[in-house]
Amino acid sequence: MNNQEYDMDESQFARIVAIYGGEIQHFPEEYQAAAQQLLTHSHTARQTQQTALTLDNLLNTVKIPSPSPLLRQRILRAARAATAPDIWQRLWQWTIGSSPTEYLWRPAVTFLLPLLLGLTIGFYSVQNINNDIHAQTPASLNMQTTSIEQEIDLLGLSNDEFSGWEQ
Repeated sequence: MNNQEYDMDESQFARIVAIYGGEIQHFPEEYQAAAQQLLTHSHTARQTQQTALTLDNLLNTVKIPSPSPLLRQRILRAARAATAPDIWQRLWQWTIGSSPTEYLWRPAVTFLLPLLLGLTIGFYSVQNINNDIHAQTPASLNMQTTSIEQEIDLLGLSNDEFSGWEQ
């Protein structure tokens, strides 16, 4: 700290006493010497310090009751509620991760889950279609084949459609 001594008047002393109390040891070091010098010369400064010391002693004698268990619970609940993230923040944090290693694998897993779900649904659907085709009679199989051929024609993937272009 600065060991520079300050010349102090009574109004400055009163402001410092209002902030730090009546004990000069509680003042910042750079103000202690100037305050001590002012106390030796000023009756008003001594009265201000005496008033502050009386107030400090009164405040030190006040017994502060311990908080009730209900008050403690309310404070803890309010603190948890203030720090608890909402659903979107939790989803975002889960998606992105909260540590350097999670920053790498969590987004990859998050983006791969829909892909895996789509593949699973697709394989399950194909398996059900194959089971349905094998369970049908030969007559209904022809209808199935015809409808698949019609779909191929609609998509423009049959050879018949391209035969006109070769001429």
